[in-house]
Formats: sequence, structure tokens, C-alpha cells
Amino acid sequence: MASSGHDDPTPPHGVAWLPKTLPAEELLEDIDAPALLLDVSGHVVFANACATRLFGKELAGQTLASLVAKQRQLTDLLYAQAYTDALTGLANRRSLAEVESKVAGSPPADWQRCGVIFVDIDRFAEFNVLYGFQAGDQALKQVAAALKRAGRDHDQAYRASGEQFVMVLPGAEPETVDQVARQVLDGIHDLCIPHAKGPTGSLSALVIGTSLMPGESVGAAIVRTGDLSASCKARGVRAQVVTAP
Repeated sequence: MASSGHDDPTPPHGVAWLPKTLPAEELLEDIDAPALLLDVSGHVVFANACATRLFGKELAGQTLASLVAKQRQLTDLLYAQAYTDALTGLANRRSLAEVESKVAGSPPADWQRCGVIFVDIDRFAEFNVLYGFQAGDQALKQVAAALKRAGRDHDQAYRASGEQFVMVLPGAEPETVDQVARQVLDGIHDLCIPHAKGPTGSLSALVIGTSLMPGESVGAAIVRTGDLSASCKARGVRAQVVTAP
């Protein structure tokens, strides 16, 4: 294959640098073993098996730029999947980790005040035993939807672990945190999911709300509310809102 004119080091085995303006039909003629379109260091490469097997004759007449656009769409999709909980559709633990370092009082303005809500479903292990894991999965999906409804447009709900959820409320005053926490509690109660061993006879949760203290990070507030949740449950406190000091 003719040189593309790049001054780059020799590419890895089976990978070729290509000019971004190369028409697709020429690309198919010139490349012997391409398959996966990648965007690496500003260049477009193909690697592995035959592109015709992957894309078929529909490539004829398309420009390489259109393939790059498709690859970027795929990259965006993979990114979303990596940061989204597959069961509930909420942001996942990896996504939560990216905001844990945010500190109250730091820019932008939304972070001058911030609230955190920790949601721990009551006796969920017993729920799974009583009704099965499929019913448990459905219950988690409904709880996730209830959290979304309870929050404001710019609040973010995360599935932190099995039956534990976190909501981060940028810019929220303490009264707003308390209001959203109570809406979460009521929203879960209104699902009316039977739970014979739950404290109310239906699915419920302990909801811990707090406002970040000056200089406190979101991650520290999550730890603080999680510890309070564990302490409350050890004392039999369930199915209510508790405000963390």
C-alpha cells in the first residue's frame, strides 16, 4: 500500500495509517486486512479482518469521514454503557466515582451548595428469598424510576451497589435536600410492591439526606450517610427519612 504521507512511527502489525480524505472504494481496494475503524492520535486506522465482510458493498461512494462519524457514535454508545447500570438505567458506580471528588464551595456555582441522599432498601435480601431474583430485579427498576421522578431535572441518581442508591443534588439548599428525600420515601411507598417481611408490608427504604459541609467532598458525604444508614438499621430504624448532621 502506498504511503499516506504521515511522519508517524511505523504502525502496529496489521494496522495502516490512512489519509482522512481517502474514498471508501479506494480504501477497499488498497487494504488487504481491515475490520475495525479506530480513531487513534488523530488518524484513522483499520485493523483485523476484511472490511467488506463487516460493512459490505454499502461502503461504495461513502467517504472515510462518514465512517469516522459512525465510529464516534459507537464510541459514545460504549461510553454510555460503561457508565450506566445495565439493570436500572441509572448512572453506575463508575460514574459516581467521577463526582466523588467534588467539594462543597468549589466552582462552578452549582457546587457552592450540594446535597447527598443515600437510599437503602429495607430487607431486600429477604425480598429476593420470598419473591425470587426476577421480582427483585423488577423492584429495583421501579425504585430507580421513583428516584428519577423525585429528583429535580439536574439531580443525578446512581445505583451504588445492590439495593443501595445515591442521589447527588448540586446547588440544593438543606430544605430542598429534605424535600427530595421525602419524595423518594413516598415514591417508593407508592409503588405498592408487596413485601411480607418489610416493616410496612410493602417495599420501603431508609432514606438518609445531608448537605455537604464546607470543604467536604461528595465522596466523604456518601461515606457519612452510608455509615449512618448502617447504624440506623442496626438499631431497627427503617422506612423513614433521617437527616444526617
